[in-house]
Order: sequence, then C-alpha cells, then structure tokens
Amino acid sequence: MTKHDNGRACMGRQRLQDIRYHRQVNYHPTDIRQETPGELTVLWDDGHESRYPFPFLRFSCPCASCNELRRQQVAVTVTPEGGTPTQLVGVGNYAVQFTWQDGHDSGIYAWDFLRELCRCAECVSAGH
Repeated sequence: MTKHDNGRACMGRQRLQDIRYHRQVNYHPTDIRQETPGELTVLWDDGHESRYPFPFLRFSCPCASCNELRRQQVAVTVTPEGGTPTQLVGVGNYAVQFTWQDGHDSGIYAWDFLRELCRCAECVSAGH
C-alpha cells in the first residue's frame, strides 16, 4: 500500500494489475451472420452451428434491467419490430452487444451465455 500526503492509503498500480478480472471463455464464434430474415447464425470454434431468432435474443437480454423484470416475474415485452437489431458490436474478445430497434442496448451477450441460449436438438438434449 502507498500512503498519500492526505494520509489515505491505496493500492499502487502494480497491485491493481495483479487483481484484474480475467474471464475464461469456453466458446468462441468463428462466424456471425444473418442468413435468413429475423435470425442470427453463429458458427462456433468447435464446429457447432447455432441459430437464434432475433425476438428470442431480445427477450433473453442479460442486462440488469431485463434480469430484474424476470426476477419479479414481469414479462419482458418484445414487439415484432423491437426484436430486430439495428446494430451489432463486438465487446472485447468475449461478447457481443446489440442495439435493438426498440432502443434497448444495455445487454452484453457473452459468448458462453449466447452458446447456452442455443435451442437446437443437440444442445437441448445435452441440457444446455
């Protein structure tokens, strides 16, 4: 710890670097594209292919606001128009963030979270 002139103690820069959060990601996409209207296709590094209807992704938003609504058992309302993304941006090397047509943009979909959302027969039978 370092003492400042005001008598307060703090951790130095080196210590902060030592405690940085490192997220291990188990799945990485090799390709993300829209092959059909209303659906996102993700090809994963293990060869798996996931298809996500846009309204399902919007409904599954992992942001704090949407999680709170689900915790309170309030339905996250998604209109057909609102469930369409207007922008898709990578977040670091671990996630993607959508801006939805209804203006919602606070959900960050980590790759592992997105993979867990896959509802193909293989993933459902494996319990994902």
